[in-house]
Amino acid sequence: MKTPELSLRQRKILHLLQNRTGYVQSKELAQELHVSDRTVRSDIGYINHVLRPFGAGIVATPGQGVLFRAEDGRKIQEFCRIDSALLTRSDRVRALAFRLCLSDGPLNLYDLEEELFVSRSALLADLRELRKRYTFSLPNIQMYLRQNEVFYERDELKIRSVLLALLHQDWDYGARANAYYGQHFLDGGLMEHLVRTVPCILYRNRLMMDDPSLVALELSLGIMHCRNALGHAYPDVLPPPDTGTPAGNAAEELVRLAEDYSGRSFPQTERARIYQFISSACRTSSPWREDAGEAERLGPAVKTLVERYLSGIREQFGLDFGEDAEFRRTLLQFFAEIAAGSSALSQHQSLGAIRGRLSMEYEIAFLLQRYAPESIGRYLAQIELANLALCVSGALGEYFQLHPRQKLKAVLFCHRNMAAAWELKRRVLETAGHYLDIVEILPEHYRESYDGSGTDLFLTTVKDGGGAVRTGPETVYIDDMPGAMPWGHAERMRRLALEKLWPVSADSIRVLFDRVYLHESAELGDSLRIIEYMTDDLIRAGVAGREHQTDITDRELITSFAVRPELVFLHSLLPAKETRLSVLFLRRRVEWNEFRVRIVVLLLQREEDRNLLFRLNMLLGSDFCGSEALQRCRTAEQLLSLLQGGSGEP
Repeated sequence: MKTPELSLRQRKILHLLQNRTGYVQSKELAQELHVSDRTVRSDIGYINHVLRPFGAGIVATPGQGVLFRAEDGRKIQEFCRIDSALLTRSDRVRALAFRLCLSDGPLNLYDLEEELFVSRSALLADLRELRKRYTFSLPNIQMYLRQNEVFYERDELKIRSVLLALLHQDWDYGARANAYYGQHFLDGGLMEHLVRTVPCILYRNRLMMDDPSLVALELSLGIMHCRNALGHAYPDVLPPPDTGTPAGNAAEELVRLAEDYSGRSFPQTERARIYQFISSACRTSSPWREDAGEAERLGPAVKTLVERYLSGIREQFGLDFGEDAEFRRTLLQFFAEIAAGSSALSQHQSLGAIRGRLSMEYEIAFLLQRYAPESIGRYLAQIELANLALCVSGALGEYFQLHPRQKLKAVLFCHRNMAAAWELKRRVLETAGHYLDIVEILPEHYRESYDGSGTDLFLTTVKDGGGAVRTGPETVYIDDMPGAMPWGHAERMRRLALEKLWPVSADSIRVLFDRVYLHESAELGDSLRIIEYMTDDLIRAGVAGREHQTDITDRELITSFAVRPELVFLHSLLPAKETRLSVLFLRRRVEWNEFRVRIVVLLLQREEDRNLLFRLNMLLGSDFCGSEALQRCRTAEQLLSLLQGGSGEP
């Protein structure tokens, strides 16, 4: 059978859908692939055209999403092989990282050009991206480019860290016959043995480990086996394991397991490394149960960091999480794992999707960078910040439960009888009860004359027509038909509740949009040059100082502002002399953190206007940046009209 000619993105869409058992929204696929919803729909149409002769296709059902169906799924799986087709920079960078780690000598650039089928300029761009991922970030391995050769420093700890990161990010947790490690240098038979046995050994020693850390431990043992077979052992830099502890016993059992399989004896340094990982990544109880002994084991430094972070959140964001004991214990465990270097975090969601959906939670997470270098010895990586943002999201939900006065006060207007209206109220609260308090249920005809003072939100079961614009609280249409409430309703309630936490006056928004610095048709080639260009403008105007430019640049190097296509939102938490907005439209799209970007928005604000950052951050969320209206914007004026609630049309 001839393989259909699908692009890498189209094969990725097939791969994602084949691994789902239910319907998937095309918007979710768009966020995962960093493209627009329209692009995904177009790709699905082409995929269906190509696969129709093979008895396969993607079925779209209104209101539910898309679902892959095939008469013979095994044949179609062959079309999804994307590792062998190094068509994207991400794929090529991954292949280069493996080659550099596993090569005992320098790699010739001419050979790499031919192997990857790319030009010298494209290869050098790939190497710059590789340096950004593993040299400027953990494990900070040095890459040397000399004449026509490139090579990594021969630091075994860092090389194994890169290999672990590469294998861990592609691990398919739901597949026992894992597809990824078999394609590389790991011993598939040993990995199958480890996957079955390692959890039993930990359980027997009464040790608890997160699933991503468990995968990292299994992969570390597999890497240990292969690197020793190639003559690369760890240097003798760690004390021997304490065999009288559960972690020491588990380490000895695990290394002996690998020795029995391979018939090879591993040096004491390998046992010490495995022991270090287990002792720092394992715990003896759940962090969500009160356990004074576990807190003491984590040490005073971690407890001090947690208190400094919670205090900073109170000062910067006005949120007191001190009453949430469960959140505090979770932070203790999370920070301890990060400080010990044992955090193995799975990227179960797109980082761009997390930052788009949880923009304010990510800002609260990023506040930890203020204390991390002193307490942990480094800044947090993007994936660590994303996991912390998810943790903060859970804390915010509980915050509204502990402070019910902060919830949205809503009135439900329903055109059904009162029994059905009461059921609808309970159904809404099941989905959005963290953020919402429905204080009254009324017939729909009351809405026209109801006094909405003291009310944050109207919920209605009747869609408004194109008549006169109503005044008063924001109105949200709720489908009153039986069934689960749509996820989008809960997201909207969350956004509105956060806006209530950080209120912004209409006058301050008007002033912000009236005093905008506009840059049209700019020719700038990279992200750092754009940051310098836009901040220089505000520095010359006396709005900001060099410290703002440095703050934004440093953040970009640690965790890029670019988290989706089309638009980047730059900002700083440092107070400025004035509150100003700057908008830049590029003549040509630029590559920024693997996205293609043409619009850049920069906000600097005074201390008293800091809520504008929160409002604009939520306004420029993933739904907005993926909207067709934004795609149609061609000038800064059109963008400003769209941000202020217009259509963005010329």
